[in-house]
Amino acid sequence: MVKLGVEELVTASEALREMEITVEMSRETWPKTFEISLAEGITTYDAAYLSLAVLGDAMFVSADRKLVSGLSKELKQYAMLLSVIR
Repeated sequence: MVKLGVEELVTASEALREMEITVEMSRETWPKTFEISLAEGITTYDAAYLSLAVLGDAMFVSADRKLVSGLSKELKQYAMLLSVIR
């Protein structure tokens, strides 16, 4: 895994912000969100990001160490701590 420096992370975050990406929750995403929220005992807010990662075969990056460490083995494969890529 490549570790990025502060300057590179700032540049990347600015580029992402300028892209103004909007993600709409689909009919498929809501049930997955509620399923994850209930099964993992986490907020719907956090579960929404995780469901998007699961359904999109992507990574959910979070600074919330407690959230990521508390996820089931199945969901940990879709979650990464921000500190790992710094």
